[in-house]
Amino acid sequence: MNEWGVVVVLVTLAGLAVTVGKPILSLNTAIVKLTAAVEGMKEENRALRLELGTLEQENRESHRRLHGRLDAQGSRITVLEQKTGRVRT
Repeated sequence: MNEWGVVVVLVTLAGLAVTVGKPILSLNTAIVKLTAAVEGMKEENRALRLELGTLEQENRESHRRLHGRLDAQGSRITVLEQKTGRVRT
């Protein structure tokens, strides 16, 4: 093999390395970006779950208060009906 044959082989190997290396580099970049996006979504999901738990507790407390007020109103209505002599059946 003469000097030109070696040059052709080296150029061919360099072209092959560029042809294979560029898509691999692009794929690696995409994987890194996707990994960062997934991590961000995990954190956001965790925060939303905590907020949902807080909202559920507040909702339960609000319903408890409403039911208490409804019970008190029912008692007041019963007392008023008994005073007027009109009892519901």
